[in-house]
Amino acid sequence: MLVLLFALFLLLSNLVPLAAEWLWFQALGYERVFTTRLVAEAVLGVAVGGAVFAFLYANLRIAQRGLVPNPLVVQVSSGAAAVDVTRLLRRLALPTALGLALLFGMGAAGGWLGVLQFLHRTPFGATDPVFGREVSYYVFTLPVIAGAIGLGIAVTTLALLATIVLYVVRRDIVVFRRQVTVEPSARLHLAVLIALLFVLVGLRVYFVRLPELLYSTTGPLVGASYADLHAQLTGLRLAGLAAVASGALVLWGARSHRLARNTLLAVGVYFGVSLLGVALYPAMVQKLVVAPNEL
Repeated sequence: MLVLLFALFLLLSNLVPLAAEWLWFQALGYERVFTTRLVAEAVLGVAVGGAVFAFLYANLRIAQRGLVPNPLVVQVSSGAAAVDVTRLLRRLALPTALGLALLFGMGAAGGWLGVLQFLHRTPFGATDPVFGREVSYYVFTLPVIAGAIGLGIAVTTLALLATIVLYVVRRDIVVFRRQVTVEPSARLHLAVLIALLFVLVGLRVYFVRLPELLYSTTGPLVGASYADLHAQLTGLRLAGLAAVASGALVLWGARSHRLARNTLLAVGVYFGVSLLGVALYPAMVQKLVVAPNEL
């Protein structure tokens, strides 16, 4: 409820400067410029907010329901009586999802110019020498892809954290003597979210971090250096594969009743490959191969 009220406060607080801007554009005779921006912001905000709400609310409802109708109870201490908060949390799911969706929608609306530039992009007539992409891709398409994947990672992380909390309260997740027991429906739900998170991280590596090598500052000039092309490029590709493989490992953990173990293993695999292939190996190439021969 507080999230919804805060989001509404931010929305209403923007109405006054919005009205002032309308009067200014109207005085200059540029009403169409203002309405173009306003419509783009509204459409983008509603589209993103609607998608975020549907995703968050669906996950919250799935976590609240479960295959086993366990009540949602909270016990402050061992001697206190358990309090059934099932109805309360069900009522909070809708305003919480709405409030978060409104915040994400308002944040996404600020990227209206980049989206319009992407929709009306034109080729530059030149390709980059590393990946062979049209140069306009890096100006118009890459920022939109980076924003969309970043949004997906943030929303999926929020949904994952919220469902973990709900499953713990439902006692579908029990930790006892260093052993984690997860109820079947909760195990499948969490595995799908974790695997989706790994897939999004892999997509970010391939579609965002790889092209960003062209903006690297590893060498003396801005651009892909020797270490970037002969070390970090390979490391990033391996990291992307490791992210996808980690997602598959998590799904297999749900099937083999080893979700917690496989998730920790998947995290270790991804960060291990990223550390060795993206951080340490390129740094060694830069220091041992490039730096001694650099002017």
